[in-house]
Amino acid sequence: MDTGYQEILPVAVLIAAAMVLMIRENHSQKKRRRKRIVDLWGTIPHREYQAEELACMADYARRKYGESLSIDDITWNDLNMDLVYQKINHSMSACGDEYLYCALRMPELDETVLNERERLISYFDCHEKERVLVQEALDGIGRIYGYSISDYIDAIRNVPKRSRKKYFFLSASALVGIAFLFVWPAIGMMVFISFLTINVIVHSRESGRIDACLKSLMCVLRILRTAGKLGKMEIPELSDYLLRLQVESRKMRGIRKKCITLIHTRGMDGDLASMLSSYFNTFFLFDFISFYSVIRDLKQNSNTLTQMISDIGVLDFAISVASYRKSLPFYCIPEYVSNGRIEEFVMDLEDLYHPLLMEPVANSICAKRGILITGSNASGKSTFLKSVALNAILAQSIDTSLSHSYQSVMCRVMTSMALRDDIENGESYYIVEIRSVKRILDQSRKKEPLLCVIDEVFRGTNTVERIAASSQVLFSLRKPQVLCFAATHDIELTYILEELYTNYHFEEKVTDQDVEFDYLLKEGRAVGRNAIALLSVMGYEREIVEGAKKAAARFEENGIWEQLNE
Repeated sequence: MDTGYQEILPVAVLIAAAMVLMIRENHSQKKRRRKRIVDLWGTIPHREYQAEELACMADYARRKYGESLSIDDITWNDLNMDLVYQKINHSMSACGDEYLYCALRMPELDETVLNERERLISYFDCHEKERVLVQEALDGIGRIYGYSISDYIDAIRNVPKRSRKKYFFLSASALVGIAFLFVWPAIGMMVFISFLTINVIVHSRESGRIDACLKSLMCVLRILRTAGKLGKMEIPELSDYLLRLQVESRKMRGIRKKCITLIHTRGMDGDLASMLSSYFNTFFLFDFISFYSVIRDLKQNSNTLTQMISDIGVLDFAISVASYRKSLPFYCIPEYVSNGRIEEFVMDLEDLYHPLLMEPVANSICAKRGILITGSNASGKSTFLKSVALNAILAQSIDTSLSHSYQSVMCRVMTSMALRDDIENGESYYIVEIRSVKRILDQSRKKEPLLCVIDEVFRGTNTVERIAASSQVLFSLRKPQVLCFAATHDIELTYILEELYTNYHFEEKVTDQDVEFDYLLKEGRAVGRNAIALLSVMGYEREIVEGAKKAAARFEENGIWEQLNE
């Protein structure tokens, strides 16, 4: 065998072996990724969220919808919607994360939108092969920790317009200096060194502008790559989205190539070629020329990129909801009555339960007018109220109700429940409370249907004024387009509002050793008074318990509290 071939053969064998190993590793990674996707289907997510992630998505929703944001911060916090979002979110990408979050913050009032979401959800539920293919593509975008996609896109939009003439001139001057080296070496060396020095200074001084946007461009690149993969798929049921992504991807092909080149030449890949390219850019400013070209093109195609993110997001959203449904004990597709003129807001719920409880107790109710709920603390009042509000939001966002049946009108949802005093602004609990209830009263004057949930109206003030004020507020909320659910400890309200509100209650069973709750909603007002009996169960001294019982009995008999003396 020729000596030259003998020397080349080992090298060729090593290269071939390395290529085989790379192919096998890529194949193994793909199999592991697919197994992970399949294994996670229908399970409860255990992803840990950073506070910054949720804050960024909240800021994005406020920027996108502004004053029209349907689920305001009070309602969102009352219902622990951050936790609900985390439990629902099975998304593979940041696009899906944001789409789901915005869907929950802006429940739909258009049934056609929900019908389309349901079509996608049902398709992915029944077609595992196609679903996994789409999820593998979506996994290429991944997640962005601490920022939202909109933050990155806004960073690109906010890059000031800058002419590239300066960079072309400086780059060309350095290249001319190199050419002069072969003709007039002395002059060429002076020109080359002079402009090389200037270029290095300019690059060092202005490089931060590019570095600040490189992560944005990497995010855009991942979106463009995923759009390209999805656009090549042939799934007739998803053709509206995939064909649009295909067209959008082709339109953005030039931007994609520029992003790849820029990221590579800025040394982001970490390999030797990338490092050499970064030094080359420092001397000739090619990365500045490329960067402002990409920024210009992205600004001109901003609407295309936004549509692309939305198309990817809705597909990821639909898969996420389909997976969430698999984790539920049972659910139903909501039914809506006409959104025309409402003679009376009616909500019919069968076996409704709370999404955050591990072993929830289901309750049913047909609310044809306002609902007033009484019962002791921890008996289930607040949980039931939250279940009603939460399911209304889920019904109009992910087209899913955690119940056996759900019938209602499409409505706005507002709550006033888990309030606290505002120390920072110097506002007491009562001031915070009356502000919270006032916003509900303001909304109730509008013509659109409103579901409002209020837990313990005006608990922050004295008994007489609380009953007087809360009765008037609840009276004001009895309107054809408004359905109010309220909880109270004031039995007096159940008599004052008996002609306007239907009474329900929760109760408990108190024994000598324990207190037992069944968490079942029952018709009528609460008749038992077990608050004092609970003191005994919790170990209070017998003298305190007996004294409290006698004092309550005397008050009920003559309406006067007796003064206590030593």
